[in-house]
Amino acid sequence: MEIIATEKGIRLQLIEEKSIDTDDPCKVMWALSTSLYAKANGVMWHPEAIQNDTAYIGISYAYSEEKKICIACSQLFDSTGTGIKMALRKINDPIVLHKTNPFMREDDARTLMNELREQYYHSAPVNYLRKIVIHKTTPFVREEISGIMQAFKGVDVELVQIQDYCSWRGIRFGQEPSKTAEKFAVKRGLTVKVDQDSFLLWTHGCVIHPELSETLNYYKGSRGIPAPLLVRRFAGKARAIFLLKKS
Repeated sequence: MEIIATEKGIRLQLIEEKSIDTDDPCKVMWALSTSLYAKANGVMWHPEAIQNDTAYIGISYAYSEEKKICIACSQLFDSTGTGIKMALRKINDPIVLHKTNPFMREDDARTLMNELREQYYHSAPVNYLRKIVIHKTTPFVREEISGIMQAFKGVDVELVQIQDYCSWRGIRFGQEPSKTAEKFAVKRGLTVKVDQDSFLLWTHGCVIHPELSETLNYYKGSRGIPAPLLVRRFAGKARAIFLLKKS
């Protein structure tokens, strides 16, 4: 239903009964409010440094192993988080790893990215595209990378995987002289470099802010050790980490 609505330009938010049957109503209200706000053309987050010659693409897949159908969904937006364009394309012959993870072959990746590049120039004809940042939750395979590079020849391309679930965890320790483990989780926004092309980012953790308390830790969820995002680069040369701020 969401795919049909997207093709017709209809903004739609589906709510399943199981998603609102919870002991934490605040979590439900937060998820609903952010979803509705974003779909009403609100901008939730944007980079602190706005670059008119840079665009961003998010890629995701919908795959049915039973029906052997794969849909690639791509969202294109500028550095302010606005001007969102969407492209949906059926992938007839995807590369499927571990039975459930689909990837585009070279021809499909090139065709889809060419379509998005044309959409960018139609929506922002005065801005010359110098850099494109493409991200998804799964790794980039060789054929995907080849097709994307062909479509964006002459443009600096950054390919970034943002992995939502990883086995890394972090524990916060006190300062000198005790160096004992703290009662609270690591601070939200903490980053740890893993290697030259990957780092960990904690988007869930403790917050200390004057609007909440001068000294106390606020930790959404109250308990547990938060898991970080694993950010891994598959192509590109950028060294800076883009910091996001709330609109």
